[in-house]
Amino acid sequence: MLKSSFIREITLYRYRYIIGYGAFVIILFILLLFGLDAAPRGLSDGEMQAAVSSVNINILAPTSQNVIDAPYHLLQKASIQLLGLQPLSIKLPSVILGVATGIAMVVMLQRWFRRNVAIISAILIVTSTGFISIARLGEPVIMTTFWTVMLLLASTFVLHSNKAKLLWRVVCFVSVGLLLYSPFGTYPLIAMAIAGLLHPHVRHRLKQSKWWHFVLIIVTFALAVAPLAVAIINDPQVGIKLLGIDQLNVNPGHLFESAKTVLSSLFNFNHQYSTPLTLPIFGLVSTALLLLGLLKLFTASYSARSYMLFIWLGLLFVVLLFNPSAIAMVLAPAVLIMAIGIETLIREWYGLFPRNPYARIGALVPLTILLISVVSTNIERYFYGNHYANTSSSLHAELPAVRSALDRDDVNLNKIQLVVPADQVGFYDILRREHNTLTVTDRIPSAPGAKGTLMVVGGSKQQLPSQVPYRILTNDLRENNVLLRVYTKW
Repeated sequence: MLKSSFIREITLYRYRYIIGYGAFVIILFILLLFGLDAAPRGLSDGEMQAAVSSVNINILAPTSQNVIDAPYHLLQKASIQLLGLQPLSIKLPSVILGVATGIAMVVMLQRWFRRNVAIISAILIVTSTGFISIARLGEPVIMTTFWTVMLLLASTFVLHSNKAKLLWRVVCFVSVGLLLYSPFGTYPLIAMAIAGLLHPHVRHRLKQSKWWHFVLIIVTFALAVAPLAVAIINDPQVGIKLLGIDQLNVNPGHLFESAKTVLSSLFNFNHQYSTPLTLPIFGLVSTALLLLGLLKLFTASYSARSYMLFIWLGLLFVVLLFNPSAIAMVLAPAVLIMAIGIETLIREWYGLFPRNPYARIGALVPLTILLISVVSTNIERYFYGNHYANTSSSLHAELPAVRSALDRDDVNLNKIQLVVPADQVGFYDILRREHNTLTVTDRIPSAPGAKGTLMVVGGSKQQLPSQVPYRILTNDLRENNVLLRVYTKW
């Protein structure tokens, strides 16, 4: 007993959960907030388009242009209005949703699994390059994962807790309604609905519900989906886009190429690339744990969890086969599958030494080393990959340079003309809300004046003036490293 107590003390065994939760929170915040401008090195075309859609959204007049991913665009609109147009304001909604997803994930997992399994699984998921990518990307890609995890969390409390049941039912159906706004969000709902109807415990819990609970839930759900319903009635193409079948292609050659793309996104560990998600989504060790979880899943096919995951994975396979760009959808089911794999690994270890307390405590050391190794490798893959990769052709790093030039005291504020590529005019036009003397165009004016400043972003293909720039702002890339040229007295 003395030796066992001594080992517990030196390994901090009794504090393992406090240390685990603390490490999870610290890792989550650092990963999502550190160096938003440096990794990735600029804004993608999708982020620019998302910012334009967010600024122009009007949920009181739902149309096909602004109803898809409307919850995200409303958050992003508030962020841009509060902080101005800058990389932080564009990415902040995804960061907030990423933090909320991570916390909801660990709470949900500890209701389904033991606490040690929940903490380890959550840490491995939030440090995967796939999760870091969607949580630091100023596009609505994270919405499907966020609402799916929230739905799983709410459903768990509805089925396995007697506290605040009505509140969790409302959260559950609000999550259902808002998940419908996200492309491909229908498919997790189908999987969960079928699994729920097939499992007797779920049906029993539904029968116990009071009638007025159903009324309140139906009214809440109707209010949540009302703008979407109006948009679909006015333009059925909205529903087709949300289902992801607007560009359906059943050509065998296309399906073969899609399958190759999906396999590369998941298993090509020798080649890292961005789309702008950093792929492959999981590292080698994480993938091994996922495969272990899948194998275990087939041996426990009687549970509601198994029903749901089998149906979910089947639908996900079909979706990815026709649309590989939806690869981020694998993150939500991967949370549960990885937890099953880790639970199996720990259980097998304890099964080897059922009565040996030293083995139980001693397992912390190799498990901690494994966890630290996987986490550090994932972080290195994401940050080093984004920092050193030459992404000048796919990402645009000019916005901070433009804002820096606009905020300088020596800029002539009477008249500022900003020349940008034609497809970025709408994006930079948002800056006119902060600088009312700014004009955004895709063409350089033919003749200089005497009371203005001309700024030409590096990506513009226009013929540059013969005049020597007053200032040139650059970055440290070897190619396309000029961000902005500033000309005075124009």
